[in-house]
Amino acid sequence: MQVFFNNRKIRAVVVSSDNIKKRKVALKKQATFTLKPIIKVLPDPAISVDTLNKTKDLSAYYFSPLGLTLKAVVAHPDAKNYKKYISPGTSRIEEALDEYIPEISEFKIQSSIITIVDMRKEIRNANYSIFSREIKEALQVANEENEKFVIFIPHKGYANFLLCKSCGQAIKCKNCSASLVVYLEVRPLSSELRGLTSKLICHHCGFSESQPKQCSNCQSYALKPYGIGIDRVEAELIKFFHYQNLSLPTIVKITSESKKLPADWDILIATQSLFRYYSQHKMTFPTVRFLGIVNADTLIHIPDFRAEEKLLRQTLLLASMAKKTFIQTYNPDDPALVAAATNRVDDFWKKELEHRKQFSYPPFVKLVKLASRNRNGEIIRHNAIGLAKLLGGMAYPALFERERGMYVWNILLKFSLNNIRKRNEILRQVPPDWSIDVDPISTI
Repeated sequence: MQVFFNNRKIRAVVVSSDNIKKRKVALKKQATFTLKPIIKVLPDPAISVDTLNKTKDLSAYYFSPLGLTLKAVVAHPDAKNYKKYISPGTSRIEEALDEYIPEISEFKIQSSIITIVDMRKEIRNANYSIFSREIKEALQVANEENEKFVIFIPHKGYANFLLCKSCGQAIKCKNCSASLVVYLEVRPLSSELRGLTSKLICHHCGFSESQPKQCSNCQSYALKPYGIGIDRVEAELIKFFHYQNLSLPTIVKITSESKKLPADWDILIATQSLFRYYSQHKMTFPTVRFLGIVNADTLIHIPDFRAEEKLLRQTLLLASMAKKTFIQTYNPDDPALVAAATNRVDDFWKKELEHRKQFSYPPFVKLVKLASRNRNGEIIRHNAIGLAKLLGGMAYPALFERERGMYVWNILLKFSLNNIRKRNEILRQVPPDWSIDVDPISTI
């Protein structure tokens, strides 16, 4: 038979039933708390009738609980444009409200000079530093003329992963399918940088361990950190100014753990938290002379249909903070980077829309992503494939298939633009252990 569960009708087998009045009496006897009646409800003047009506429409559109949608609407910093930031699910709404990067259509002609630096040529010219010659020269100029410099690096830590050069295996988290990030505490000692402690941390579950001396797969000692994190950028900056006999500027780092943006700095090293700080302090944030994007390739190789769009939006927003921007990449012909450097945003967007229309992606269709977790990988795979077949969608494992000891599978559904009622009828068949994300920020 069909029963109601979480405001949905689901198929179920009723094993037993009981009287509600008896259950309530039993609950009162067993409860360790006291239930008190509501005496008075005070109206909140900040919530208007118009806001409630809009919330109901958004709740129906995003197939999300009314209370959760209302909370997101009321808490949103821009009440006029909150609709494009709302997405269902507790974590998804919180993530969406932190997305302050403007849409492509909101960007005007860039006055900043954007230079794409081909790091392949740097290596051919015997420059093995994480900084190109252009950025090194700009650092010297900024130091001599007391100019501010912003360096954007997408990742935290010292290196992205630890790799065995003998067997090619990266050290991964025991709870997740993600590689452990290398954290190296560095400190200038006797004009040198010496690593004091080194540990590996998982950014998904928080698991940490000391850096091993041997590879667990082949017992080799040839373990080497690869990739660039914010801590390595700081360490390389200290070495650069020391070797150039230049006075060490005030270097400040901001990450997601930073509570506020320090007022006094010469060089600001920032992760993607920079977008939030810039949005909150846009009027007081100084327009710096130089900005460098280190390792832009980590923003390119993302298996999501919005990856190029997001790369362009981030690049243009970063460029708006400085008079001159350097983009270090091993893919200098990437369409998004070329569009940002040549200021041909309209041409990029026209081609992007052609591709999305060809492969049926927004804005030509509406997407819904379903996600579920299970400790048994085979069970969740079987359930995902079966449900996808029932609903007419595509099942696939998440980008990180295992997270916090749970295997994660997604189902992607595509619907026509205007038939919300039919879409919601299909979504009511989704089992309660699957989360529903309408217009997902990411499909991975």
